[in-house]
Amino acid sequence: MGPGRAPLAELGRPAGQGLKALAALLLPPLVALAHRPQITVDATLSARLARGQTVTVGVTGQDGEVAVVNEQRILLGIGRLDKAGHLAPKRWLVSSN
Repeated sequence: MGPGRAPLAELGRPAGQGLKALAALLLPPLVALAHRPQITVDATLSARLARGQTVTVGVTGQDGEVAVVNEQRILLGIGRLDKAGHLAPKRWLVSSN
């Protein structure tokens, strides 16, 4: 079975093979948010969002929760976008460096 397809009863077998075998069964977090629009932010905006600040992005006319990713398409968190293009962090996964 591929990633995300192992029945719970079968997880014991990979567990005996180590963490790499278990990790191969996990889906990337972004897959769980595939139904949400995505906004890509650069390192500067990412750092501001990680500090809880609202930022302005070049997307207007949309309203609601979005998946926020960096330029490498790594999930940074979930944000709230308003129609004016203001993006506020709601649940953040990555801290600023």
